[in-house]
Amino acid sequence: MLSDSPPERNLDWSNSGIEGSRKFIVKVWNYFNRLKFNKKDLNKTTSFENDNTSSLKKQLHFCIEKVTKSLDNFQYNVAVASLREFANYFFTLKPMKIIIVYYMKPYPSG
Repeated sequence: MLSDSPPERNLDWSNSGIEGSRKFIVKVWNYFNRLKFNKKDLNKTTSFENDNTSSLKKQLHFCIEKVTKSLDNFQYNVAVASLREFANYFFTLKPMKIIIVYYMKPYPSG
């Protein structure tokens, strides 16, 4: 399990820290589980009910770039924090389906 705390900070995992990570993962899981999508839906273009698509694309590309650079530089905490930040933005939008799950799959957040 990874944390969004900087590595130079001596971090001892506490029950509340682990519980916070679990709650975040459960929140993401429940969000997509409620959508009840199947593999056939993954190739379809998803539309939104509002005009936030350009903002979403901008945020998504920024997140992808930041996560990629962070992973390349072994800054896993920055990657985790970026995913959490994007998730918070994402949950304010109408359902999309798979993008955030794809980028979260390498590691759980903490």
